Amino acid sequence: MLSALRVLAQQAEPVILRVDHATRVKILLALTAVVVLGITAVFLIWLTGRAVRRYASYQPTREIPPVEPDDWAHTPLVPPLQDSASSDES
Repeated sequence: MLSALRVLAQQAEPVILRVDHATRVKILLALTAVVVLGITAVFLIWLTGRAVRRYASYQPTREIPPVEPDDWAHTPLVPPLQDSASSDES
């Protein structure tokens, strides 16, 4: 029985080889498109999951006070010059 099945399996051609060339090309292109679309879907779902996880876990570390117009003027932009009198005495 097993040898009969083996002989039948060797004689039977695969379905893809029994169809004409144009139909074979259409079938292979359709399978390729399904694979490419599946990989693209997985990649987009992965990127979306990363973005959602990033925004869902966002916790500000400290509250930033509002900037006032004169905030920059509280500290001098140039360090103060040393007194010329103190440098003469040294």
